[in-house]
Amino acid sequence: MKVLTNALKGSRTIVFFDFEGTQFSQEIVALGAIKVDIDEKNQIMKKYNSFKVYIKANDKIGPIVSNITGLTDKFILENGIEYKEALDKFQKYIGNISKDIKFISYGNFDMRLLHCTNEINNINDNELTTKIFKNYIDFSSILKIFVKSYKNETLSLVDALKVFKVTPKKDIHNPETDAINLMMLYEAFLKNKKILKEEYTKVIQKYTSFPAPIAKTLSKLYKEGKVTIDDFNEFIEDEL
Repeated sequence: MKVLTNALKGSRTIVFFDFEGTQFSQEIVALGAIKVDIDEKNQIMKKYNSFKVYIKANDKIGPIVSNITGLTDKFILENGIEYKEALDKFQKYIGNISKDIKFISYGNFDMRLLHCTNEINNINDNELTTKIFKNYIDFSSILKIFVKSYKNETLSLVDALKVFKVTPKKDIHNPETDAINLMMLYEAFLKNKKILKEEYTKVIQKYTSFPAPIAKTLSKLYKEGKVTIDDFNEFIEDEL
């Protein structure tokens, strides 16, 4: 998997993570993660215990986020800790962050939450968050090259798992659960080459940016199982 290998750049440690944030200020109120070690083929060879922490915010959670996540202002007030303390705990969980570690989430909204939370808390030079920004990978941007919905759109994490016939862990929108689900999607993406090939073929067939002769050539190939140079030349002449 060249695109994933290029993104990982030889790293042998990945931290899959997910944030939940407030509705309006977009501050992180919950952080979940799971750390893994990978081999030279990017396959997971060791999984560590998962991690979760709740974080106090300056703003209210907001009704939409509360409805989706089940989190309330009262719960966060009673169970949350200060942001800086949460970062310290997360760094302790990860271990030696001077190593080449990649941080993977699903969708880039987590990076917006991290940026907003740093800004609100006047944190500009934290070693861990600097490392995350520098070594971040949005797994959805890799997956969507090969797998999309029937409408040719990026899949949700849960729907992507279903494509690979993996049952998602319940308690969705719990960031710890979402991080574990993302790890399982990563594993399935690498291991189930048959499904990946089938889905990638569908994406290519729906691709609309090919010049018309190439699109017609591919369409004939998929439908009939063969295509000739005469067919290709005919498709070119159709456009002249």
